[in-house]
Amino acid sequence: MENRSPYIVNAPSVSIIMLKVLLALIPGIALYVLVFGLGVIINILLASLTVILTESVILALRKLPIKPFILDGSGLVTACYFVLFLVNIFMVDWVTTYLTQRWWDTLSYSSPFLPS
Repeated sequence: MENRSPYIVNAPSVSIIMLKVLLALIPGIALYVLVFGLGVIINILLASLTVILTESVILALRKLPIKPFILDGSGLVTACYFVLFLVNIFMVDWVTTYLTQRWWDTLSYSSPFLPS
């Protein structure tokens, strides 16, 4: 299943666009790691895993194909943006959260199945 724009001839697929967005996030993530530490990378990995698992479960419940939706990369982009957003929220209270957000905040806020 190849998603393309209906108005642009030879438009790139959604997965190519999402890959370019992920590549564009690398300098920003590197800066966040310099400022806030390696907890940002751990939280991105946890959020990515949570997004992929949650999306897979929901697609399986809806009896839709899982592979095309997981491989388009939109969930990974969302997870990265989500973690970078959470760092900004918890930056106000950065002394009490050990200079990064807590790993369980990422899991509880990025999955609708876990209580927050």
